[in-house]
Amino acid sequence: MHLPDTPLRRIAGSLIGWLAFSFFFTLLVNAALTVMMQNGGFCAVGGPYEIAEGHGCSELVAWSAPVSIFGGLAAVGLGVWLGRGFGVPLVAWAWTILFVGLGIAFVIAFVSTWDWGFGIPGALFAVPVIAVTNVMVKYIAGGEWKTNPHPTTEDILPHA
Repeated sequence: MHLPDTPLRRIAGSLIGWLAFSFFFTLLVNAALTVMMQNGGFCAVGGPYEIAEGHGCSELVAWSAPVSIFGGLAAVGLGVWLGRGFGVPLVAWAWTILFVGLGIAFVIAFVSTWDWGFGIPGALFAVPVIAVTNVMVKYIAGGEWKTNPHPTTEDILPHA
């Protein structure tokens, strides 16, 4: 289906993509992760290859986790398709928001329980964010953006 490429469509597409992604990300963190982390990070009980009934997460997690994940991916696709490059690109920021948000959720769970099962994933989610932030702060603080506003990978990471 071909839709005309009008400014209104691009504005609405960018807005719809960001709002939908925000909704699904909030659903993932608040409904699925919070409930699951309150149960110790898992929903099943029993031994190996045996899932016992009567414990675990509510039906809320059973539908909200997959709906939020696939809904978030659909929101990014919708923003790309309808927005056509207008505004802040959701496709570029979605993974960063996801990593930072999940990392914060795991760190909060770690600090509240002191369970290393939450601390280690929280640290692992933080590693790529810290690495990218370090490289970009060095690039911006060095003033290279003034002479090279469209850097390539070689400009930012000369020894990579």
